[in-house]
Formats: sequence, structure tokens, C-alpha cells
Amino acid sequence: MYNSVRKSAMIFMTVGLALSAGSAIAQTHYVLINERGFFPAVTYLQPGDKVQFTNEAYDIRSILGDKKTWKSGNMSRGQTFTYPVDSKTPLQFVATGDSRYGEVSYIGEISFAAPPLTE
Repeated sequence: MYNSVRKSAMIFMTVGLALSAGSAIAQTHYVLINERGFFPAVTYLQPGDKVQFTNEAYDIRSILGDKKTWKSGNMSRGQTFTYPVDSKTPLQFVATGDSRYGEVSYIGEISFAAPPLTE
């Protein structure tokens, strides 16, 4: 009887640990590059996650990490760029490019804080 209870306890503990470990799995967060900004403007994530940028602007855009720590290269409409985030990743990035109205530049942000609650 004791061994049966012990085995059951071990099974429940193993299943519990396996389920709780699932929350530590890296996630991919999606950011759209629009004509005049990023959506979302602030991306809430954790070190180990990835951020995937998709250019939805009509013109070519390039994304540059703060202090030029990383660069996407030129992205045409519909192209994507994925960047792995770690604890040393700068928290700001900028998109640059040209449009029919001239040069464009706008800033996006990464935050390791918990996302604000919405109604």
C-alpha cells in the first residue's frame, strides 16, 4: 500500500513539474511595421523569447537596434525578420526607410515588465 501511494505521489509531482515547465518555454512575439510606426509600439516579453517583425509598409524598411547592436537589413513589404531577445538586448529599436514623402524614422520598444492589464 505504501509503495502504491508513493508511486502515485511521484507521478503527480512529475506531471506537475512538467506542466509548470511549459510556462518557461520561449515565445515568439509579432510586431507589424506600418507606414508610421510599430504595432504594438511596446512589446512585452522575457529574455529567451523572439520578436518577429513583418514589414506591412508599402516601402522598404530596415530595423536597427539601439546603439546599432543589431540590424534587420532591408525588408520589402511582406518580408519578416526574427530576432532572439536576451537580457542584454537594448530596449529600443528604430525603423528607417524612404517613402514618397521623404525619409521616415520611428521608434519601437521592448519591455521585460509585465504587460499592463486591459479591460
